[in-house]
Amino acid sequence: MTTDQSKLEAINQALRAQRQLVRQLDDQQASLERQLQGLTGDSAGWAADTDPALGHVLEAFHALLGSLTESLSQGDAAQLLARCAAELLPDTTGAIFIDQAGVEPANRAVAAWRGAELLTDPNALHYECTEDQAAHRLNIEAQGLYLGVVELRPLSPGRALRAREQQTLQMLASAAGLALATHTLRYRLRHRNVRDPLTGLFNRRYAEDTLERELHRAQRHQLPLSVVLIDLDRFEAYNQRHGQNAGDRMLQAMSDLLQHSFRGSDICARAAGQRFLLVLPEAAIRDAIERANDLRRELAKVRVHLRGLHLPAMTVSMGVAGYPEHADSSDDLMAAADAALQLAKHSGGNTCALAEKVPLSPHNE
Repeated sequence: MTTDQSKLEAINQALRAQRQLVRQLDDQQASLERQLQGLTGDSAGWAADTDPALGHVLEAFHALLGSLTESLSQGDAAQLLARCAAELLPDTTGAIFIDQAGVEPANRAVAAWRGAELLTDPNALHYECTEDQAAHRLNIEAQGLYLGVVELRPLSPGRALRAREQQTLQMLASAAGLALATHTLRYRLRHRNVRDPLTGLFNRRYAEDTLERELHRAQRHQLPLSVVLIDLDRFEAYNQRHGQNAGDRMLQAMSDLLQHSFRGSDICARAAGQRFLLVLPEAAIRDAIERANDLRRELAKVRVHLRGLHLPAMTVSMGVAGYPEHADSSDDLMAAADAALQLAKHSGGNTCALAEKVPLSPHNE
């Protein structure tokens, strides 16, 4: 099998794995939503079988649980659950801690209550891991995912939690697990569709879609726009000498620097292999070149450590193109930046080259 065939097979395997993961995420999300809807039905049945004083509270709980399926984010879901806790458990104080990364222990309170009051600052309770026998903590889990913790304490110091309060807390933890797991899976599915799995940067498709949109906006409002293509110099030789794992670590380290070097409106993507694409809305070509050269010097300082070894730094070549100076369509702008990048590579690397003007598209002549 040739090198090109091996690369093609590796790409096909990655695509098949991604499609399988997307199907799994879809199936898990649908299952969670069915379970959440079932939980709302269970709570309504419980309300009917208990005394009237508790029934109206559980009906409110049922309504809040139903709204969880419409919540827009994990934070929204946590707020709904805390509001429910404040109504169902007015003699307690507590908080919901969640962690998007699924790392234990979750230490970021996103929603909290004291008595019947929902707190605007969830961290105002200053919860700490103490040996308080009155505190009751339950992990929030679903579908094999660790999502956080819900903690409950009596509002009055010295008393123990009642059996009904502990039972209600268990219901809240179950509802929180289902709702937050649904949001986590939605997040991962969106992340998978627009992000490169190795570096966490946007993928090429997302960057090109954004470039098309931003170019139209630039043309409507007569604003500049620049793109920068970045390619690691002699990356294949680096991989051969130090191993693919070292090359991946270098890509990740450079990606981290790129992510922290630009404005929120800028788009940084992994275009392919060792190549990165920057889309800089409202950036004039002169500013783009200056920023690119600053970034080139910073990237040359990036070092990675692997198995106790300090691996050498790498240089990059860059090609810069801008609207309206070099092209008036996204395809031509990318072609101009690529031509400039090739010029930088052929000149020995570790440099930034400016594109030449591309002829206007036929519809604009």
